[in-house]
Amino acid sequence: MPDPSGERTTGATGRRFTEEYKEQAITFVIDGGRPVAEVARNIGVHEMTLGKWGCATYAGGRCEVAGG
Repeated sequence: MPDPSGERTTGATGRRFTEEYKEQAITFVIDGGRPVAEVARNIGVHEMTLGKWGCATYAGGRCEVAGG
């Protein structure tokens, strides 16, 4: 059953992150010029998870590979 708050669980840990938290994490990558792997490690999520958050935040949920 979906959570009525609109938050989604992540991975096997079942942790939940607000959209604001996700956007903030992606801002560290985009505006701060920090590598996805570094930011993901610092906040304790897998780098693929952080990458998916970025796609959802900045590309309307669509991911495109650069140079592809």
